Amino acid sequence: MKQIKLKLLPILVAFFACLLSVNIAYAQDYPVVTGDLEVPDLSGPIEPGSSITISGGGFSPGADVTVVIRSEPLELGTTTADATGFMSIEVTLPEDFPAGDHTLSATGFSPDGTLVLSLPVEVAGGDDLGEAPDALAFTGSSLVQALLAAGAIAAGGLFLVRLSRRTSTV
Repeated sequence: MKQIKLKLLPILVAFFACLLSVNIAYAQDYPVVTGDLEVPDLSGPIEPGSSITISGGGFSPGADVTVVIRSEPLELGTTTADATGFMSIEVTLPEDFPAGDHTLSATGFSPDGTLVLSLPVEVAGGDDLGEAPDALAFTGSSLVQALLAAGAIAAGGLFLVRLSRRTSTV
């Protein structure tokens, strides 16, 4: 009985090592429906510090809608869709927002899932696209988790080797 418990130990160690190396991905509510955002008074590049009114429809009545400008995501405001699913909000671009091509988006729930309305926009200010980020975005699992998993697997293997030598010499 004691030998069976000892033989299960490396399997348990390997199992928990694998659990440590697993990253969980959280997804949006699906399906994602896309559409076009409306900016009626937009006739050229947006000046940093200026206000613009954006609008769009197709949201669930009473849904919270978040407005973001992307390249480096920045939330510009949140509003609530009216009884018909339409939203309209005035947002202000920060004074120090980098020049270049960006995407305005409004995201909220719709009867068909998550609705994302978007519109490509240009922010005025020359060719400067802002400062480069200090580091790349982290998109994988950590090195510490991988090292812990490798160490646990190595320890389990060593344990199995020692156990097999003990049982074969008896």
